[in-house]
Amino acid sequence: MKPMMTKIEDLFAVKVKARFAAKKAVEAELRSKGVRVTLVRPAEINERAKADLDAHPELYLEAFASFEKPTSRVMKAGQRKVVK
Repeated sequence: MKPMMTKIEDLFAVKVKARFAAKKAVEAELRSKGVRVTLVRPAEINERAKADLDAHPELYLEAFASFEKPTSRVMKAGQRKVVK
């Protein structure tokens, strides 16, 4: 069961994750058209991603559904990180 989100930081994290996914989708679309993403201004990619999020608010719900708190990655007191 995924934890309930109650903090403002958690909601902010969902917005960031949705924005990041939208940016990656825009970049993938540009690549599929043969455009080198490094030659496209980041502001243009951000504008397109924002337009996608405005047109499809369900992307926020997808980000919310896949949200996981990173508490499982936090080491407990007394544990040591094993370096190989």
